[in-house]
Amino acid sequence: MRHPADLRSILSGDLCSGCGLCASLAGDGKIGMEMTAPGYLRPSVRQALTAEEDRAIVDVCPGARIE
Repeated sequence: MRHPADLRSILSGDLCSGCGLCASLAGDGKIGMEMTAPGYLRPSVRQALTAEEDRAIVDVCPGARIE
């Protein structure tokens, strides 16, 4: 199985667990955690991420490791 390449792929693949690691890692309010209509906490990208930030997020994201 191929792992997601970026946060957008994790979100579109419905792989996010809502842990908030991405928001913590990005810092500076670049990613906020918001409640979705079904009642799940999910990241909301508020400012563009650098390629380096995106890679770092994928490296720690539990959703990027689901098989």
